[in-house]
Amino acid sequence: MASIRFNLKPIAGNRMQIRAVFQDGSKQTFKYTGYSIPSSKIKSEYKYWDKQKQLTKVLDNSGVINSLIEKWKSDFTLYKDECKRLQKKVNVDQFIKSLAGEEIIKDVPTLLSVFSMFLASIKVTHKSTTYNGYNVIKGKLEKFQKEKKKEILVSNVDRSFYKDFSLFLMQSEGNTNATILRREGKIATVLSYAIEYFKIKNVHEDYQKVYKLKTAPSSKFPLYPEELATLKAYKSKNEYHTMVLDSFLLACETGLRHSDIIQLQPAHIHSHVTPNGIIKFIKLANIKTDNSNDMPLSEFACKIVDKYAENNSGNLFRFQHSQAAGKVLKKIFKLTEVNLDRPCEMIKIQGTKSERKTVPLYDIISFHMARNTYITRLLSANVPAVFVKNNAGHRDLSTTMSYFRNEDINRWQETLKVLNQ
Repeated sequence: MASIRFNLKPIAGNRMQIRAVFQDGSKQTFKYTGYSIPSSKIKSEYKYWDKQKQLTKVLDNSGVINSLIEKWKSDFTLYKDECKRLQKKVNVDQFIKSLAGEEIIKDVPTLLSVFSMFLASIKVTHKSTTYNGYNVIKGKLEKFQKEKKKEILVSNVDRSFYKDFSLFLMQSEGNTNATILRREGKIATVLSYAIEYFKIKNVHEDYQKVYKLKTAPSSKFPLYPEELATLKAYKSKNEYHTMVLDSFLLACETGLRHSDIIQLQPAHIHSHVTPNGIIKFIKLANIKTDNSNDMPLSEFACKIVDKYAENNSGNLFRFQHSQAAGKVLKKIFKLTEVNLDRPCEMIKIQGTKSERKTVPLYDIISFHMARNTYITRLLSANVPAVFVKNNAGHRDLSTTMSYFRNEDINRWQETLKVLNQ
């Protein structure tokens, strides 16, 4: 009876090669899976290999390796069943040839070649901003590689690589720690994608363990109630500015991200009859998380939606880029009749050095400030946090609570009332 099992064979560098063993009577045929693991042992048991289950364990990429092992087991079972149905003899060599489509890349690829593969795969499926973001990092890696005067292989990506790359971004690009960590996170994403979809082998186990850098406290600045009231009362003569401000105010009333606001259509507006009257709400799938979400609409939000939904079957708001919207909002915030210049403290951390500076609110305005405002308004009014979490479309409550800055401010103010008497 033909069978398949998996075992380990020692190779150079204190590693063990994972092999498939096909047994057909007295004949044994071996097939390399394309993966290897460290040969560490705890007593007689391998630290990273479960001999009984014939699967890897503990490793960061165990899921990828084990999914391939399970697939080969399943495919071989299906192949044997098909041979039995057709009354054919099982031919192990023929089956191994059928695995050619699963052939692992034999040479260790360069990090830049993996980036090229990744960029080609997302060019059609992802937005241009996402594509451009990864393309920028590829350009940084090209500069880094040129400075090092050697190609960076995927197997070179470990903690020391991230440390050197961090120092390069600080010294030559002037990046802060938060920016560096975001960029390193994207490199780990590209490698994960390459391992799963392109079957990249010989990836260092530390490829996702980035060099630890300090990060500045989250700079979330919600609008105060009086500032929001000022914006609601402002009337612009510029039609485009009015549309951007209305979309921002709608986000303050619903917590929608910019990516969701620009996809909003009349078809996303629904009504529900309750004993207390009709409630209008927005129901749509969030672009960022792909979760379906619904947010009730306030009277003010209904006015904005009705204004743009009238005689409009397409998107309610006709603009695309959040940066362009941010520039318009900055102009509005700086106007004399609006004058939203509240001082805000920013912390910049570069390596071990930190710098604090105070900037006016209009200098740091972004469309996402509306989401901060929405969450803070509800939590400040003692709306149950789980309700706010569901409205915001967060998976975890801790994410929702990270937006709540007024709690600190109120605590400070109440404390100082006593201490300053």
